[in-house]
Amino acid sequence: MQTIDLGNISIGSEDVSEPRQNAASCPVCPTKTSSVSEEILKERVTVEAVRSAPDPAGSMRETECPPRPENGDIHFEKCEDYKRCHLGNTMIDGQGRILDLTLRLINVCPGKRVAVGVTLGEVDSRGNERPCGMKTFTVAAHHHSCCSDIPVETIRFILPEDSCPNGAGGMCGNGRHFVAKVSAHYIDFNPSMASL
Repeated sequence: MQTIDLGNISIGSEDVSEPRQNAASCPVCPTKTSSVSEEILKERVTVEAVRSAPDPAGSMRETECPPRPENGDIHFEKCEDYKRCHLGNTMIDGQGRILDLTLRLINVCPGKRVAVGVTLGEVDSRGNERPCGMKTFTVAAHHHSCCSDIPVETIRFILPEDSCPNGAGGMCGNGRHFVAKVSAHYIDFNPSMASL
């Protein structure tokens, strides 16, 4: 086993293409470096010779599988080194889309929580809309001195491809059309209004 020092590596704007030399290098270093280089060269030549040498006849048994191995069973015979098998066509499972929505609540009064509901429908090729998701959540009250806009980030919908109304075909075969609708209202109000 050989250990080769690759020099210092600097993180930053300094040039790392050349290793830095120590201020006081030992007198043994040049001889050591040249002997290491010679050993590496000898190893490289040996490896190349082995790669280019022809395999003796019959040293490796190679066979092909039947076109589609039954039940995916693959058997190696005695002394058989290598086998190539084609497993046929395979459909990708679990296809679907992920839709992230964002919105901004405008002019929200201070000290009032907001209930938000988002519904998502998918439109089929005939223009009919069918539901495919609903989310409801509470947006916390803000405490600014006046009305403020509140951004709402990442309302996520998971849309499996097997629920697509346009039929089979997977993601490569189908485009999809969705319609999102939002409603929002205050949760908190003045208790004196409770009798209204």
